Amino acid sequence: MIILLLAFASSFTGCCGGLSGRKRNEWLPFDTSDPELIHKITDSNLQVLRTFGWNPVELSLENPVDEANDILLLEVAESGEVVIEVRGTGEILRASPGSPFLGAYRERTPGNPTRTFGEEGLQVVSSNPATQSVELKRFFVEWRYRRTK
Repeated sequence: MIILLLAFASSFTGCCGGLSGRKRNEWLPFDTSDPELIHKITDSNLQVLRTFGWNPVELSLENPVDEANDILLLEVAESGEVVIEVRGTGEILRASPGSPFLGAYRERTPGNPTRTFGEEGLQVVSSNPATQSVELKRFFVEWRYRRTK
């Protein structure tokens, strides 16, 4: 897993609800799906930490389900193409080694359609048709904040 950490002073007036009573140095997650979040970055008393990288995912006929990403391995074709089902949406997606699974566009926030796993969020690293096994990687971003004063 590759992880890069970026810490920068930033602000969120009202975005992180419940700041009172929190410890000053405690890192807390915050909701990045808030459509007003960009407008709330004004409080210099908060510090933000962004962690991102790739999580490995291994699937096979013996272990075909990845609960974290809600996917089911259906097949590894002779060509190496991998076929999965996204259980939450019912989509059947295909990708070859080195390529991402590209799902349908959906509006998770108004005016911001995104694909099921984003444009590059779930990729095939390698596949083995003989053993019907695959190695995937999933991009992640985690945002946390803490009070500085």
